[in-house]
Amino acid sequence: MMNKQKSVFEFSPEQYDAIMTTSVMNHIYSNVEKEIRKNFKTNMKILDLLCGTGLVARRIQDLNMNFVGVDLHNPFIQYAREKTNKKCKFICKDVLKFNSKEKFDVAILTSAYHHIKNKDKSSLLKKIYDMLKSDGVIIIYEELLRPYKNEKEFYKNNLEFYNYRISYLKKHNLHGKYNNVFDMLKNVCEMSGVGKHEWKITYDYIYNDLNKNGFKIEKIKKVWPQTNVFKNEKVGDFIIVAKKVK
Repeated sequence: MMNKQKSVFEFSPEQYDAIMTTSVMNHIYSNVEKEIRKNFKTNMKILDLLCGTGLVARRIQDLNMNFVGVDLHNPFIQYAREKTNKKCKFICKDVLKFNSKEKFDVAILTSAYHHIKNKDKSSLLKKIYDMLKSDGVIIIYEELLRPYKNEKEFYKNNLEFYNYRISYLKKHNLHGKYNNVFDMLKNVCEMSGVGKHEWKITYDYIYNDLNKNGFKIEKIKKVWPQTNVFKNEKVGDFIIVAKKVK
């Protein structure tokens, strides 16, 4: 365990980007971008909740769109504004308190759902449902753990996930330009393990959550790891595309 636990919200925007732009994460975000472009239509309205430093916006700001990103962490929001063009609007607000009369074509949650406490997850999906157009789509990227029955198992499964991620990055020299990305990932692992800022879930949890809150799952794609190292195909990084059911 790290001597000093540090949440992602205590990282600088540059440090956060370091974690989110390793080779693994670049591969994942490329797949998110593909799904957005696949669903794109001119003047599309896109809502990115828990948008962080605007990584998604930066990838798609060439599109003829209206983009709104929402995040509670002001340094990340300021950084996102600096890195994107005028088509992208960023709002510093708790996503659970964010409301919009404007209806969106696409809602995005990238590496975000686990930052919402389990008791609030359904409320967020209901809010997203209400803010989407009748044919709206939600695109989710999430890290999903092995099933667990209690807090002890959750912590064990969380460690398993992050330890393999770190060993994979080290083995393939994929840490990017920041050598201390491994220490930052260990910190994130600890935060998730003690239930501070991270509440990771399972494949079945998010699948059921979407279904019961008015979404029909169109696609589930596992993007990492490519091998079944966890001996469970429902463990890893997944991109989920679901449509609002009228």
